[in-house]
Order: sequence, then structure tokens, then C-alpha cells
Amino acid sequence: MAKKYKIKITPRLKDIIERIWQCEYIPIENEYWEGIDRIEKKLRRETGIEDIEIFIDDGCIVGIGNVARTMPLISRDKLG
Repeated sequence: MAKKYKIKITPRLKDIIERIWQCEYIPIENEYWEGIDRIEKKLRRETGIEDIEIFIDDGCIVGIGNVARTMPLISRDKLG
């Protein structure tokens, strides 16, 4: 049996949500990922570890490690 929702997704509601998503959320998300990319490039340059990265799991930053897993993950709570 399908769940019955109290709020109906009308064309007007969908238009409002899409407009805010495209005009406000997407630019902030892009800025966030560009910032993460800048930090990772700086980490690579300064540490000499080619595959060092900010490790993200389920949308949360967990810590810093490397793709090859040749260094232990430094969890965010150990980073100060």
C-alpha cells in the first residue's frame, strides 16, 4: 500500500522548489566542492602525497587519508 502524504507536489510547488534548488543550492554546493578540491590540491602539493584526500562518508567529512590507503586515516577529531 502506497504511503499517503499530506503535502501534494503540485506543479507550482515543484516550480518553487526547482527554482530555489537551481538558483541557491547548486551554486553553494559547487562552491563547497571547489573549496574541497582547492584544499586537496594544497595538501598534495605540501605533503608530496599524490592521492591524499579529504575523506567523506555519507556526506560527512570523516578525516584525511589517501586513496591507496598507505597511510592511516587521520580522523577529524584528531585534527583539532
